[in-house]
Amino acid sequence: MIDRQCKVLLVDDERDICDIISMILEQMQVITAVAMSVSEAKTRLQEEQFDFCLTDFKLGDGDGFDLLEWVQKNHPHMPVAIFTAYGSVDLATSALKKGAYDFVTKPLNVQTVRRLVENALNSVQFSLKSKQGSQYAIIGTSSGMKTILNLVDKVARSQAPVLIVGPPGSGKELIARRIHESSPRRKGPFTAVNCSAIAADSMESEFFGVKQFEPTEAMTDRKGLFQLAQGGTLFLDEISELPLPMQVKLLRVIQEKTVRAMGGTQDEMLDIRVISATHHDLGARVREKLFREDLFYRLHVIELNVPGLSERKEDIPLLVEYLLEKICRQWGRPAVTVEATALTALQAYPFPGNVRELENILERALTLCESETLTEKDLYLPSIFSTEETAGLFNVVNMAAKQTIASVLARCQGNKARAAAELGISVRALRYQLKKLNPQDPEDEI
Repeated sequence: MIDRQCKVLLVDDERDICDIISMILEQMQVITAVAMSVSEAKTRLQEEQFDFCLTDFKLGDGDGFDLLEWVQKNHPHMPVAIFTAYGSVDLATSALKKGAYDFVTKPLNVQTVRRLVENALNSVQFSLKSKQGSQYAIIGTSSGMKTILNLVDKVARSQAPVLIVGPPGSGKELIARRIHESSPRRKGPFTAVNCSAIAADSMESEFFGVKQFEPTEAMTDRKGLFQLAQGGTLFLDEISELPLPMQVKLLRVIQEKTVRAMGGTQDEMLDIRVISATHHDLGARVREKLFREDLFYRLHVIELNVPGLSERKEDIPLLVEYLLEKICRQWGRPAVTVEATALTALQAYPFPGNVRELENILERALTLCESETLTEKDLYLPSIFSTEETAGLFNVVNMAAKQTIASVLARCQGNKARAAAELGISVRALRYQLKKLNPQDPEDEI
């Protein structure tokens, strides 16, 4: 809901369109001014203050991009949305990359206009309020993390799809949550799904839901992930793992902003923002015909590249301090200190598992240490052992991993997708671990 009087500039050279949209906005108690060209719009913006600009793409003396560029230079905090009858994936992607708040295709219906304007005005009001500290802390003062934080603040204000790219364990979901938490959608749900953890035969029902007209004891209506994310953000982790048939259906939903449940007969309008993530080179996947190019351009409007921990080693002391404080608080144990030699060892370690591996190392160290100070030896990093000791330690770790995976698989009745989801890894990673731990066994055993 809009909680103050707002003013919108509507730019279109068709009087009928202006009259219709003006009526919708008046019903929303929004003050509306109309301009019928780029030059008239610039004049109105110089003379009056507006909260939001909604412009047609094709105008007699220019286009929506001309106006968007001018607004960004002269009124950088005012969102601009573009609508057009000449919609295409390339045009929509270009508009969002240039900084448009949103891009919608004609014909515009009442619900689409209301939702677009309400979201944009809420975005303005949110940015005017004092920023509250996010519970999703992104720790680091390195140049790479400063760049990420600056981009997070910018992309949080728009509706543009975001693709987060980074190695496993680098904090991609944390960044997605931070974007959501810093956006006007923060009061809506944040729905996260690991695309590699859903079995192919149940993927459509999981994403789009199920509508049962004759309920039985065996089956009832169920909302899908898109419906659960309504009004908020849908985070698609490991997007590269989606099979091609599902990519087609996902593209349709994102393009049309509607979803139809399996067994349903009516489309439901969607009001969600899509953030996706992968540790793969999605462009390479497109070239290999493993990922649809049209879906790639829909998702790849804004890209955030998250550096691995080995690329920002100066952040390790801060991360260690933050993670130890968090773990000690969760475990209800006194705070601990870290010897300088231990920090030096951590900064020398390559961290193939990134921040997630650092947290695991610290949890293990807290479990095994016998004092309130962590030493280098408490860390059990491979580099501090001789070859024999390292082999012995790896044998112990592998045995523990094998027992854990076997236990989870048994609990999931052999379902690898469910087991991978519970373990927090992809199905492909689970298969790799099974093959590594059981090299003599056929791949589909266990």
